[in-house]
Amino acid sequence: MLLASIVLAMSGRKYLRAAATQGATPLLAVALGVVGLLAV
Repeated sequence: MLLASIVLAMSGRKYLRAAATQGATPLLAVALGVVGLLAV
């Protein structure tokens, strides 16, 4: 997904929002997973 977001970002400005969404989604999942592990 991160590679897809890079490709979208390089494709043009109109795809920048989609690229940001695709890049942020897995990053948010990782962050929430780390917080969940630390909370236990």
